[in-house]
Amino acid sequence: MSILECAGTTKVGWWERNRYWIIAALAMTGASLGHSWHGARAMQAANNRITPIEVAGGFARNYEGARWRVVEARLINEPPASLRMHPDAVLLVVDYQVMPDVETTLKYLDQCRGRVSDAQGRHWEPYGLLPPAILGNATDACGGRGEFAVGPATFRHAYEVPRGLPMAGLHPEIYFPVAKTSAPGSYLRFEL
Repeated sequence: MSILECAGTTKVGWWERNRYWIIAALAMTGASLGHSWHGARAMQAANNRITPIEVAGGFARNYEGARWRVVEARLINEPPASLRMHPDAVLLVVDYQVMPDVETTLKYLDQCRGRVSDAQGRHWEPYGLLPPAILGNATDACGGRGEFAVGPATFRHAYEVPRGLPMAGLHPEIYFPVAKTSAPGSYLRFEL
């Protein structure tokens, strides 16, 4: 007979002896994985637009120190030949209106970017320099490049999109590369 058997004790297994260490190790692993995931999500939000702020057609929404809305959107099926577009593309022209808050600088608003997306998740960036025939009296800068001081102003973006897309399925978007007042990764997504 061994001493343990004489004392009336039983053998304790490895799992039972180390159960508190195992629980602590699992809790620390879960916490570190959760922290890593949260950090990666925050980094993705800072570098990408992942959270849309939906704006119904004809309505305005506050975003980054200004009030934004789509005034008009139209398709130009036969754009000027000087644009050198793909033969199976049309030009989507979107007129926006922006009303800056008192403390918002026009220089900051000029940092905004636009794009358009469809229901399949495809994105198109603005065309670039537009001829005066399409640009008209509008500007392509969100802040008007300092051309307005008080009150609303309009600006125009144009997008080269594939021919045959329904206009109701296109969504113009406005975003800032670095958001100051909105949640990281947020952007305005308008319905037409």
